[in-house]
Amino acid sequence: MTSISRRAFLKTAATDAALAGFMAAVAPALRANPLGLPIGSQTYPHRALLKQDFPALLKLLASIGVERIELC
Repeated sequence: MTSISRRAFLKTAATDAALAGFMAAVAPALRANPLGLPIGSQTYPHRALLKQDFPALLKLLASIGVERIELC
């Protein structure tokens, strides 16, 4: 294991952080579905709303980008 001084470590960490910040600033927008598949969700986590108002649940899921649902 090689030893590294604290000064060298902080210099490397600061350089890497600046580079990561620059890359994040100039990077194009990321796609939510890189495979081109529709975003889906199971309805089990939303079972309380499912019992109350099914159409409202579908509108809520569609508003956050869910295109497919799986009833379980």
